[in-house]
This record gives sequence, C-alpha cells and structure tokens, in this order.
Amino acid sequence: MNDHQYIQYYTQLILKSLKEGLTIAEHEQLEEWLAQSEENRVYYEQLQQEEHLEAEMEFFSSIDSDRAFDRLKQQLHPSEEEDKVQRVWWKPYVAAAAILAILLLSWGMFGNLLSISENPVHKPLLSEDIAPGTDKAILVLPDGEQIVLDAAHEGTLKEDDGVTVAKKVNQVIFNVQKDFAATGGAKMNRVFVPKGGKYQVVLADGTKVWLNSASSLEFPSNFTGTSRRVSLKGEGYFEVAHNPDNPFIVQAEDTEVKVLGTHFNINTYDNEPVGKTTLLEGSVQVAYIGQQKIISPGEQLLSADGLPVKTIDTRQVVAWKEGLFMFKSTGLDDILRQLERWYAIKVAKDGEIPDKHFSGTISMDTHLSKVLGMLELSGAIEFEIKNGTVYVKNTTK
Repeated sequence: MNDHQYIQYYTQLILKSLKEGLTIAEHEQLEEWLAQSEENRVYYEQLQQEEHLEAEMEFFSSIDSDRAFDRLKQQLHPSEEEDKVQRVWWKPYVAAAAILAILLLSWGMFGNLLSISENPVHKPLLSEDIAPGTDKAILVLPDGEQIVLDAAHEGTLKEDDGVTVAKKVNQVIFNVQKDFAATGGAKMNRVFVPKGGKYQVVLADGTKVWLNSASSLEFPSNFTGTSRRVSLKGEGYFEVAHNPDNPFIVQAEDTEVKVLGTHFNINTYDNEPVGKTTLLEGSVQVAYIGQQKIISPGEQLLSADGLPVKTIDTRQVVAWKEGLFMFKSTGLDDILRQLERWYAIKVAKDGEIPDKHFSGTISMDTHLSKVLGMLELSGAIEFEIKNGTVYVKNTTK
C-alpha cells in the first residue's frame, strides 16, 4: 500500500467509525493504528468531538459532490484504477472526507499521522497563512486620552466626575454614581474596533453593545435628558436596557433606529451595498432619509428607497457575536468582505469572480488558509495569500 492509498484508507476508516460503525476486523485495524503513536490518538479524539466535525461538514452541503471529490482527488493523487474502485465508497462521505483532508493539510499532519514511508505527504494549502482576529479595541476618553483595551489590566481604568470606567475580560464597562446621574453633564467617549477585532461595551444605563471588526461607537459617559443617543459606524449588536421614559436612539450613517428596550443588530459598513437593521426582540422604529417604518422580531429592514423589509434567520445575522461565520446561500463577494474585516486583509480579484453561493458554519477562530481551502473545493476559485493580500483567481475561465 503506497502513501496515498494509506491516507485514503485510514481517512475512510475514521469516517466510517464516526458515521456507521466498524466490523470487528476494521475495529482491530483502527485500534492498532491508534496505538502506533500519540499523534494518531489525539487526532482521532479531536474528530470525535461532535462540534469539531459536524459544524464544518455542513459547510459542504452547498458544494457539488462530484466537483468536491475531484478537487480532493487532485490533492491525494490516487491512480485512475483506484478511483474507479474507491469513488463508490467515498461519495457518501465526500463532504466529511474533504474536511479531513483540509484538516490534515492545514495542520501539517500528513507526515505525523499517516506516513509510513521515507517520503511523508505534506502539502500545505497555501504558502502563507493569517491568524484569526481577537478581542481588541481602543477607548478614546472625553479628554482625548487613549486606552488600548486589549493591553490594559483588568479592573478600574479611569475615575472622573462620578464616572468609573473598568475592564472585565473583553468588556469595557461604564458606571455612574446615582447622585451624579441626576446632575452631571454628558461627555462623549469613543470605542474603536480595528479590522481583525471584536469588543463589548456596557453603557452607563446597562445597555450592552457588541462591536464587530472595523466598527466604532460614540456615546456619553452618562445619559441625560429625554433620550439616550449613540452613534455607530460599521456593525453592532445591541441589548438595550428598558426605559420607557428615555428612548434609545442609534444614529448609523443615514439610518436612525429608535427603541425603548430591545435586541437588534445594525450593519452599516461602507463597503456593504446597503445598510441593514435586524430585530431579534421587541420593536424598533427605523428612519432613513425622510422615511420611517416599524419592524417586528425576525425582520430585517434595508436602508434603501421604500425601506424594504424581509423575514430572515436572525441566527445568521448575529453569528459573529457568538464567534461564528454562518453562511446561508451567501455569495462569494459577501463572504470575502467578511473575511477582509475579520482577518484584516485586502482582497484582490483577478477579473470577475464566479457567482458561487455557500451554506454552512465555520468558527471565527479558524486560520484563514483553512477557510479559503474550503472555498477552493467548489472547484471554481483559487486563492493566494501574499503580504496580507488575498488574490482571488477564477478557474472557470
């Protein structure tokens, strides 16, 4: 058995053990392989974790199985005769086999886990890689002082005029003394999250805000008057503290969202075709260039002429808050914009990219090369990472 047959055989054996069980002979073979090295056992245990495999397997539900198989075959190089025999066995497992190949290639584990000759197989997906984003942000205080939050210590960061600013894990928290809240004036703060970052802000009224990459929030140290007003650029998810006497107003470019207490997401990135307001809970009134409309939970309003509203899977919209990319027939252009922000990269396209759509869920903790490798299995595109830029090539031309 050569290296490639060996790789295929144990990939298939692992998949079969996870999906439908093994015969006694197969089980003995797998146990013998697991006993050969600690790396083999660690790898198998990782695959047994349900969330580690199934979430990524779902990603391939939108990829044509024949094309995915052909792409996988090119990476493993089986002979034409072997392909005729093996393809029938593989096809039910194409998606999962593709996952395994991607994991092995991107982790550089062919040599460690599956090699039995002097020339172990080791083929990285891309020559360069980029790590995923992290929790990071910069806080600009009313006096102009800047605090790099990801580098700051936990606990109190600043006390001034009855306002305490503190850091707790990946949150910056504003607290105001009650007696000051009745008389103090508003001083404006700004939290800026760069590309490749996310962060949480807890405002003085208890409202929680999650900021996505390349986003910023401007807000007062303390809310006074008859309304609570903040300004957003980019994307933010809000859980607004209920206060019927003081409506909460978000100004996001030309879109204004007014609420009393609710959960909603606003996306107004400059490089997105249109601004979007998505309601998860409660009720909001959205105004845009002289138009206004009230939306209900599960609806998304577009900041465009006529304020079109559609029903949407809100889990997809706020998946970023939970550390996930969630695609549902999502176009490649849209996906690349998300990757551009989270991995702090630039995307350069070689001509027109194919009209491909993908569905599935991927952890945002995944390295960029692995995400791009999954997209490449569609058979229509290839990527190259070079000096922080991802070059996209249409292979269908």
